[in-house]
Amino acid sequence: MPSTSRRSVQRSRHTWAHEGLWQLWSNVEGFWDEYRLEIGELLDLGDHVLATSRLTGRGRGSGVPVAQRMWILLPFAGKRAVRAKSSASKAEALEAAGLRE
Repeated sequence: MPSTSRRSVQRSRHTWAHEGLWQLWSNVEGFWDEYRLEIGELLDLGDHVLATSRLTGRGRGSGVPVAQRMWILLPFAGKRAVRAKSSASKAEALEAAGLRE
């Protein structure tokens, strides 16, 4: 299983391996007063799953509301997702999986 260090998670906010993803989630509470990630459609792409999602929240220090749609690409090894890569567009996420719309 691929892994990542805390340092690489801090450098790249868009791609995480298993341990890095857990570290990221453990830090979420410190960034937000309110935070919600809603998963929409799930697309089976063979050895990847593409999830549409919507993130909403309110910044802890600023109080600024945030709403963002993103696509999350999850490559699988067997029955386990080994990474998560967020993208700003469906086309970008599909390209990361080596596919096109």
